[in-house]
Amino acid sequence: DTEKAGDGKNLFELLVEKPEKQWTIEETIARARDDLEPHFPPDTGTFYSDTNFQLLGMIIEKLTHKPLYLVFEDFFFHPLGLKHTWLSGFSEIPDVQSAIPADVFYQETDITRVRSNSAYWADGGIISTAEEMIIFLKALREGKIISEETLALMHNWHNLSFPMQYGYGTMYFNLPPSMGQVTGLA
Repeated sequence: DTEKAGDGKNLFELLVEKPEKQWTIEETIARARDDLEPHFPPDTGTFYSDTNFQLLGMIIEKLTHKPLYLVFEDFFFHPLGLKHTWLSGFSEIPDVQSAIPADVFYQETDITRVRSNSAYWADGGIISTAEEMIIFLKALREGKIISEETLALMHNWHNLSFPMQYGYGTMYFNLPPSMGQVTGLA
């Protein structure tokens, strides 16, 4: 998350500052719960937070009695034939050269090690190829992963910040007419 806590730093800044520290999901949730202030009362506004995805991942694990990476493999990766997609730090990395993710930079700093931190989990820890992301998005859109009714709920748009609107796990970019429109996963 990009919100700054009482120490004046957001979680990303802490990850960059100490890339060797492996944050647990429980630690990142505790930081959000204990060190951040709510933006508004429940059900009165919209604000993006990675913590929501972390909580959802914990709920999924509790309901399925399986680690999240196995749920992803069983429900998405294997059925869709995704051989170069995995949950960073949890799944077994495919033994092929194309499975090695590119280095990631933030400004002039190599943050590749930061992005493989266990703090990135249900909230952005999936590594994939462009081709396999297209396979996933097409399956999502065509009802192979969820029903049309559930997809419609995911596309119940709420204003986030121009030009973005936020649904349930999806974002809608409402660009000026000359630029078109784009929908993507959060």
